[in-house]
Amino acid sequence: MVGVMDNKFLELLRCPISGDRLRLVDNELLDEAIAAQQTGELSDRQGRGVDEFSGGLIDFERKWFYPMRSSIPNLIPDQAIDIEQIANVNASRSRTESK
Repeated sequence: MVGVMDNKFLELLRCPISGDRLRLVDNELLDEAIAAQQTGELSDRQGRGVDEFSGGLIDFERKWFYPMRSSIPNLIPDQAIDIEQIANVNASRSRTESK
């Protein structure tokens, strides 16, 4: 996903919730987010399930994840994903798999 979005454009984008600058998600968090989405347990700020995505942007405080589909970021605040939720879904999945 790195290199898909022009850096000048990326510098203009801001988190619609916090106002912080956004950056491309690193591969590790992206893999975790995709794994969490595939469980069907990942939801957005409104509690709705999250459709498949291929990339994402995060704010510099690492609080919000904005999914990207076809290299287009979704910056609708209600459809942001709490990054803590990604970790919680994956931790729950790991505990279930180890039983």
